[in-house]
Amino acid sequence: MRCANQSVMSIEKTILKARGLAKQGASSEARALYMSVLDKFPKNKRALEGIKALPDAGGAPDASALMIRTLFNYYNSGRMKELVLATDAAVKVYPDHTVLLRLRAAGQAALGQAKDAIATYNTIIALNPTDADAFGNRGNIQKTLGQDEAARQSFSRVLELRPGDATALNNIGNIHVDRGELDEAQRCFEAALKTAPDYGPALNNLGNVLKIKGETEQAAKVLSAAVAQNEATAEAYWNLACAQKFDAGAPEIGRMEDMLRQSRLTDRERMLLGISLGKAHDDSGNTKRAFEYLSTANSFQKALLAYRVEDDIDRLASQMAIFAETAIPFDPVVSETQSAAPTPVFIVGMPRSGTSLIEQMLSAHSEIHGGG
Repeated sequence: MRCANQSVMSIEKTILKARGLAKQGASSEARALYMSVLDKFPKNKRALEGIKALPDAGGAPDASALMIRTLFNYYNSGRMKELVLATDAAVKVYPDHTVLLRLRAAGQAALGQAKDAIATYNTIIALNPTDADAFGNRGNIQKTLGQDEAARQSFSRVLELRPGDATALNNIGNIHVDRGELDEAQRCFEAALKTAPDYGPALNNLGNVLKIKGETEQAAKVLSAAVAQNEATAEAYWNLACAQKFDAGAPEIGRMEDMLRQSRLTDRERMLLGISLGKAHDDSGNTKRAFEYLSTANSFQKALLAYRVEDDIDRLASQMAIFAETAIPFDPVVSETQSAAPTPVFIVGMPRSGTSLIEQMLSAHSEIHGGG
């Protein structure tokens, strides 16, 4: 499951944010946001009109606006090291400029400088304690660091500022999932969907919780709604594949295959889609196609795990050494009939192949002890 990323606004949200800043009198920040839109879409009518409506829009832009435009170019082109270096210098000149601070925090987060990013968001929050986006972004980073309680407090503050915020509710739900608090998580996801019924992340997470709780029929309905979204994720398809069987010609199969052709996918997403398609084709009786997808998925999973068979051999040898004769001295008090040289027996096999059942059956014998 993934937390929703609040760092990057869509064009629509950027323009709305710029209008709000303009109404508050923050013309420089509003101009910077409009410019960020024009960097990608030079003819965007709403951004052009927004800039014209700002005070002194007809004159030359001030130095801070020109600097911010350069910084946005760094961000949009992925030049995060240059972005952080430039914003570090810029905030010395404009220490209270929240757009500069947001750009610095975004760059720091992208470079893995999580603690520095949190510190920058703390500065933004100190300047504007009602900045819900800053609280949300800080919470996302805190969660990646495993600071679940701090993240929960940040997301809770978002809800105080924006009651019913679907992203914050979804993120708090994810924290409950990590803690094994499935009922609380379900309530959070359902509350998020009351605000935003088509919110894909909450649909996926709710379906996953229902699946874990054994409510597979309801889980399949929710997950079907999740993958019907335009921005359906590989994880949502994987959860759906775990919750239901597919018939031949199911529309989800075609959509997964279309998604798998996209070049922007990560290796993990390709792995999840491969497993899902393997399961779907196996359900529909196309064993050959299922094996092809599962084989491809396995290659991605192997790369992600950096798997080496030598590591498994070494690990098994270490486990065997623990049960060596010198490590388990015979105690005649335990059983007079026990052999003077107890021999360990290892039961090995593929997952879900019955090894646990065999161990339990053998352990029922009075002279055999199961190691678990």
